[in-house]
Amino acid sequence: MERRTYSICLFFLLFCITGIAQTSVKEITLLQGKLSINVPADFKEMSDRDFSLRYRMSKKPILILTDERQQLNLIVENTKALCTREQFNSYLDFQLDSYKKEVPDLIVLEKGIITSASGVPVGFMKLNFKSGEHLIFNYFFFTTVNDELIIFTVNFLDVLRIRYEKAIDEVLSSIKINP
Repeated sequence: MERRTYSICLFFLLFCITGIAQTSVKEITLLQGKLSINVPADFKEMSDRDFSLRYRMSKKPILILTDERQQLNLIVENTKALCTREQFNSYLDFQLDSYKKEVPDLIVLEKGIITSASGVPVGFMKLNFKSGEHLIFNYFFFTTVNDELIIFTVNFLDVLRIRYEKAIDEVLSSIKINP
């Protein structure tokens, strides 16, 4: 019995160490250095080929990252639409209404305006919806750089939420606007 307890403790210790090792991050700067975010170090830029196979967008976003298994994609788009920080709540409501029109069974898990670690206001929504047989977790957040709207979108299977949600929370928290 004592040996079994020791084995279980060793397993959990190794699990925790492995989990800590996977939380290393790298900084990415965008928009000529005006915007920076920290992302998990194992996130890589999606190839043009994979992008064209997965998405029906005519123009590739300013950044699209994926994890090693391509289970998660982080898309960053510069919409060039003007939006002041005073308009964040209105934009969040507009975006949610747009999503609800496209996905009637949309479940809003959380939404609001928060401040990143560096003091940048960020609007966000955490959503669930069905796609075929799968429940999808969608994490949508945005901020502005020089009053231009920058949108971040992340989608993955909800069963992977335990694995990825905290990492995406940390991306949001890391948003920094540089002079």
